[in-house]
This record gives sequence, C-alpha cells and structure tokens, in this order.
Amino acid sequence: MSRENSKNQSKIIEEARQRYHKNGFGIIQKGVSDGNVELAIRVIEDIQSMVNDLPPGAREKLVMERDLPARKRGGIEPCETGNAIFIINDLPEVLPELAALLIDPQLIEIVRLFLETEDIRYHFSNVTMKRGRVGSGISWHRDFPNQHICPARSSFLRLMICLDGMDAGNGATQFVAGSHLISDEEAVGAVSSRGGG
Repeated sequence: MSRENSKNQSKIIEEARQRYHKNGFGIIQKGVSDGNVELAIRVIEDIQSMVNDLPPGAREKLVMERDLPARKRGGIEPCETGNAIFIINDLPEVLPELAALLIDPQLIEIVRLFLETEDIRYHFSNVTMKRGRVGSGISWHRDFPNQHICPARSSFLRLMICLDGMDAGNGATQFVAGSHLISDEEAVGAVSSRGGG
C-alpha cells in the first residue's frame, strides 16, 4: 500500500471509529486485504460444494437452510433449499485456512482502535451465508444479550466482514443508531421481560 493510500485508509478508519462510538457501528470499505477476502470466498465455496462429504465433526458445525424454522425461510419448502448452508460455526476448527483472515493485521488494528485497547481477545467467529432465493432472513435483534454465543458483558466488538457486497437491494444488514447506549442492565431486563434473546 502506498504512503498516500495508507494515509487515506487511516483517515477512513478514524472516521468509522468515531461513527462507531456515536452510532454503535462503523463501516470500513476494504477493511481486510483483497487476498484474504479471495481466500475466504474460495474456502467457503469449497465447503459448500463438498457438504455431503464432510466428516461428522465438521458437519455438526453447520446450520443448513433446510433445518431452520419455516418462518425464517419465508415460505420456501426445506426440500427447495438443497444443501444450502446458512451458518458455518467455529471457523478456526472447521476452516483453519481462514486463520489468516481472523488475524489480518489491518483487522486487528481496527479492533484495537475501535475498542481503544491493546488487550483484545478472540471470542468467536462464524460465516453466515445468504444464498440467492433460499437465503433465510434474520429478524431484528440485539447482539447483547442474545441466546447465541453471548459474552457476560457488552464490552465487545462484533465485526462483520462482507465478502461479496451488501446493499439495500440484496437485503443488507441494518443497524439502529444509538442502540449501543442502552445499559447492560436495561438490555438484559428487556430481553428477560419478553422471554428470549
């Protein structure tokens, strides 16, 4: 990366960091190297193509579209989803080739800057796949607290690395600006009162 590009990227990251603290999210284009994005796409597509031949331990880490509740599939019958994967859990175990993506130097620097600490820890990672026509919807939710791999406190940062583009036309993830300002106690109370996460 040239000196000028590096300076521009630093400015982009700083602006995103400020938006993160204000709104609860920040968007960074090219937050991970192109090589790691290409590697991730290739490895994920390889898993999808050989899903029937995976060893049992790896297969247990997958959530298939056909196994989701009907309400998530929007009327699409389970048999119509074929072998479409919805989630690949435990990336380092299932896809060790993606370790490079998880420790991409620019990604680590972004985490340090956003959390304003050198003391960062890996919590979990997964791939959420949204296949054309059969990809399930994800309803509105808050990442803390929830019922899926949730830490004890809200002092964490979730990174979403979009590998193939997101926009309003293809069902991009949306965020409620400022929702991160709700206290942990208030968030836990809200989830408890409605009986879920």
